[in-house]
Amino acid sequence: PGMDVDPSLANPEIELAVSRMQCVIELGRVVRDKAKVTLKMPLKSCTVVNADPEFVRSLEILKPYVIEELNVHEVILTADEDRFVRWGVQPDMKALGKRLGREMMAVKTELEALSGEACAEFMRAGEITVKGHKITSADVKFVKNSLYEASSATDGTVMVVLDLDITPELQASFVGREFINRVQKLRKSSSLSLEQDVDVFYKTGSEELKAFVQSQTEAVSAKLNASVNLVDALPEACAGSVETQITGSDLQIAIVLRS
Repeated sequence: PGMDVDPSLANPEIELAVSRMQCVIELGRVVRDKAKVTLKMPLKSCTVVNADPEFVRSLEILKPYVIEELNVHEVILTADEDRFVRWGVQPDMKALGKRLGREMMAVKTELEALSGEACAEFMRAGEITVKGHKITSADVKFVKNSLYEASSATDGTVMVVLDLDITPELQASFVGREFINRVQKLRKSSSLSLEQDVDVFYKTGSEELKAFVQSQTEAVSAKLNASVNLVDALPEACAGSVETQITGSDLQIAIVLRS
């Protein structure tokens, strides 16, 4: 992200924290892409999971950047991996195949079906007996499987989980931002300066879009420094008008110079 960091603060600790933050942001974007949720849509939270408390602590000061870059309302940092991952086992087929011969597949199936608790015990003890064969941790690779597959991404070190539940409030906030964006573009294409006072009129056949814009009227009006009015027909004498869409619903907007 385009952030200015004071060069006098450049020390290995800060550099490490910033690179961790950039990794978190990248993973958050991967989750959004996977879930096909545009970066413009605000989300409730982003949870950053890493078993190392020092990793978690180093990101505390950089939370505002993550909030901004991933367009989330809050960032939760946690070292409590157990709530988010289940350990699994991947057998080393080559090494075990030579030793187990025909029984390899039966052992593999059983190892892969181990519960999270059994995996944790295997990791702790360093060995396990399967079908009468002693299997050690050198014969397998321990892997972390996310309990939130659809809403998480990991690089093997850190896991990022986004709350993808788009509530009516988040949807309304998104619509409000998009409406502001359309009006600002219309101002520009109509060659109006930000100093010129205007009134904004809009018309839509979508009851849902109407409700969303109305719930955001106060915020939109304050941001645009203009009155925002729902009408059945746009005024004919206007400085500019546009036909557009927000969330797939048709919307007409007109701006009128205030006399």
